[in-house]
Amino acid sequence: MTDSKYKSFIFWGMIFLFIEVVLIFSYFIFSDKKIEINNQLAQIFTTKASEQNNFPILKQNQAELALSAETYISVFAANDGHEKILTEKNKDEQLPIASITKLMTALIATEKYRLDDIVTITDNSLKVDSLSGIYKPGDQFFFYNALRAMLIASHNEVANTLAEKTGPASFIGSMNQKAAELGLLNTKFINVTGLDPEIATGPINHSSVYDIYKLARYISEDRPDIFYITSQKEFDLFNIKKGFVATIKNTDKLLDGQNIPFKIIGGKTGETDLAKQNLMIVAEAPCGGNIFSVVLGSQNRFEDMNKLLQYINSSYDWSCSNL
Repeated sequence: MTDSKYKSFIFWGMIFLFIEVVLIFSYFIFSDKKIEINNQLAQIFTTKASEQNNFPILKQNQAELALSAETYISVFAANDGHEKILTEKNKDEQLPIASITKLMTALIATEKYRLDDIVTITDNSLKVDSLSGIYKPGDQFFFYNALRAMLIASHNEVANTLAEKTGPASFIGSMNQKAAELGLLNTKFINVTGLDPEIATGPINHSSVYDIYKLARYISEDRPDIFYITSQKEFDLFNIKKGFVATIKNTDKLLDGQNIPFKIIGGKTGETDLAKQNLMIVAEAPCGGNIFSVVLGSQNRFEDMNKLLQYINSSYDWSCSNL
């Protein structure tokens, strides 16, 4: 190679090396800038999410809530999935839940029946306490009617009848399996009605207010038709063969909406000697999302629930401009 060609080779090699160094340097500068921008965006989104998670905003110097209920809870669940406990007392304490049980009974029944399946009242299903007195062995109803009788009027004989499709033991097993799947660690079902055991010290359906909230939230997202049913004040029940049977009334007295600060979507009552009075309510939050409230072991469930809803309405700033 001649001396001139050698020098030319060295010259262009240095040029290419310089260009490569410039490109590498520019890449790292751009990458650092991109990382910085991404970090800034992440911080903005994180801050915004944090602000949303603080909604609604608790006002200062709020008085303590006094209820007769042994345990209670109220939770705001936003449309984006985050939750905020607004107030609670002993949220994980296990207590008898009485007919709130029927929310799980309904959930499992909807997995095992079609709406037009025929449900037949049997002698065995009538062997239960707290009968409504309107059913006879052989009465037949479409499932969608039977489901309404159980959820609106809380008819125990209908709950027992629905469990006979697979056998009571298997049906109750499905209820407990679903509870495990939903992470209801403080929940156990012994029967499909929520009635007290014949012996006061016997096993009893129990749960916690926080578990009931989780169950209710799952139902509202997966089977909202269940809460639609529970929001009906009354329903005309028809026997397939005999026609009109009765107009059944809802056991939830708060559905008239008087003096209630939020629109009620649905809920479930429960009452036995051991459980006292229980109530679960799901209501619409002012700026989207739902409010789930539960009282267990109450002396007056409707008064307690009204106080609870009034408290979270007045104690929090629900202004949509905070979102």
